[in-house]
Amino acid sequence: TIDAPASKSMTHRVLLLGALADGQSMIRNPLSAEDTDATCEVLSLLGVEMENKSGVWRLQGGELHASSEPLDCRESGTTLRLMTAICGLINGDSILTGRPSLRSRPIQPLLNALKHIGVDSKSYKGFPPVTVQGTGVIRGGATELPGNISSQYVSALLTVAPLAEDPVEINLTTSLESKPYVEMTLHAMRLFGVEPYVSPNLMRFEVPTKRYSATDVRVEGDWSSAAFLLAAGALTGEVTVTGLDPKSAQADKAIIEILLQMGADVKV
Repeated sequence: TIDAPASKSMTHRVLLLGALADGQSMIRNPLSAEDTDATCEVLSLLGVEMENKSGVWRLQGGELHASSEPLDCRESGTTLRLMTAICGLINGDSILTGRPSLRSRPIQPLLNALKHIGVDSKSYKGFPPVTVQGTGVIRGGATELPGNISSQYVSALLTVAPLAEDPVEINLTTSLESKPYVEMTLHAMRLFGVEPYVSPNLMRFEVPTKRYSATDVRVEGDWSSAAFLLAAGALTGEVTVTGLDPKSAQADKAIIEILLQMGADVKV
């Protein structure tokens, strides 16, 4: 019997929403890894107070402040893209950068979409480093972007949308790639008290203006990591994996159906 490692994707999301929420949030069972450490360090530079006690992260959210230092996102695309949008809520310039592999990943489509809702920025030929020229507010309104480039762009817009001055409408010009990751973002937003409208085909999102509420949340287990453990059980004998959510938006929960089709005995 083994507890599934926590989901990295969900750890990122609840960290960032906790930083934006008013009050103290508690994050139980977070994943401490290179990418999530990058998110923690960036938030610390922006003035978020965090404390780690016995595997529970406590963070005091609310107002973020511009950093005099560049925000090093290391190799985490989630950190870079979601924090680029969040820096639009900060009064002052924020410079986001990372390691060479991250600086080779495009970001211009997100910057174009952010400009439509009132966030000015500049990049190096469409790639990081990125300078976000924040004014402390995001105007809101309608914006659009392709959905088949990166789901992280959509998640970034959704994350900041409730804190805009006016409601935000996001329209995708092409079908959404990696739908489960956007669904995880929407789930995290609901945990912090915001309920966006989502069209059935996930091509249009309408987000009301509302502050996030601090919360006490447990990060669900990671299905992609658990897949290895469950496959080992199919080969060698009974293996029990705890901490997984059968109703999770994570795409890799499909491992259960795959193992059943291969003749394994699986009980949930």
